[in-house]
Amino acid sequence: MACCTRSSDGHFYYYHTLHTIKLVLENGTIRARNCAYLNDSDEYRFGLMLLRSLLDDPQCASSDFLSVRAELAVALRDLDHNEPHLYPVCLTTNPPLDETSLPHWVMYAHEGGVALELSCSTQPDPAFLAKPADGDKEDRVPLTQVRRDTTDANLGPVEVAYLPLDELTGLPATNPAPEHADLLRVTPLTDPGGYAIHVKRAAFALENEYRLAFNPRIGGKSAVEYIDLDGLISPFVDVYWGASSGWPVISVTVGPGKRQERVYSSLRTFLGGSTIKIRELGLQERKDLVQRCLERWEGIAKSRRRESLRVRLAEMSTRLVSGRSPTEAPMDFGQAVDTEVRALLTQVFESHSRWANEDKQVLGECLSACCIVFPHGLLLQRANVPYVY
Repeated sequence: MACCTRSSDGHFYYYHTLHTIKLVLENGTIRARNCAYLNDSDEYRFGLMLLRSLLDDPQCASSDFLSVRAELAVALRDLDHNEPHLYPVCLTTNPPLDETSLPHWVMYAHEGGVALELSCSTQPDPAFLAKPADGDKEDRVPLTQVRRDTTDANLGPVEVAYLPLDELTGLPATNPAPEHADLLRVTPLTDPGGYAIHVKRAAFALENEYRLAFNPRIGGKSAVEYIDLDGLISPFVDVYWGASSGWPVISVTVGPGKRQERVYSSLRTFLGGSTIKIRELGLQERKDLVQRCLERWEGIAKSRRRESLRVRLAEMSTRLVSGRSPTEAPMDFGQAVDTEVRALLTQVFESHSRWANEDKQVLGECLSACCIVFPHGLLLQRANVPYVY
């Protein structure tokens, strides 16, 4: 995988428990945990060992790398005596409706868990923020994002590189990734930790992970707080998406599980009845989400052979998505969608045609699969991947 690239559409997914997702939506922050407390914490050590093997390459013997060697020696020494000052937020490009999401549901969200879809195609303005541990909630200052390539000034998720191990020794394989050695030779790499936090063994490759990694030191203060988690006092940093009210969440997906329907129903009530903190959706984002919802409804109607209902849904999609003015205010568009959906439901549920009962049943199935929740315009949906618990 290439260094420091983004997914093609800028969409990333954050899988976690329902409790944690509720906190993200209520507080407008995502919690970055110290890398020593992650379930793959050994990968940071792997990254440092890999970096040492690359620096041992004769081609990296010039004086340009003396500072890197010194920093690496400190990082390796501190690894055994102190916790690294690196706090990543772990994302993926594996979408929750795809079977590639199964490892994420099992390991991170667990049964009844949730995935947030983040639209990271635009950068946070002005930058990622955090509050000092002893400061007020409104006292926010910029965080330093730690990157693998120190010449990359872009803000946003960095792609994790997956590299093989030697089968006999379990150590980084010889010349495992020439492009990484090339990167060392041409880049003023000064932070070995920034390299190591974005490297993992090839066994994790199916995760397709991206990371936002931060140094929690803010001037002379620290943004680190502590929580009792899994029997440990775990350090963390609450990260804000710039100056906006929250992260750029556009959809919420409920994972597989025996309680999926109840979790979906409770989230629908929560999202529609509470003041959640997300970046405000633009008009085109709202239209895209409505189209995704109606396309799924159309697919359900088609699979149930309710052609007349499918046609009505297709006509609604055309009116709402294609036929409305691009200058229309997002909230007006949301009200228009709400009006159209309510009118269709009323028409079907008050109908006395011989097909009415079947249409009602299929529409009920549509609403229990996905919906647009107002006033925010988020897409709420249920994952249809296999049950894995």
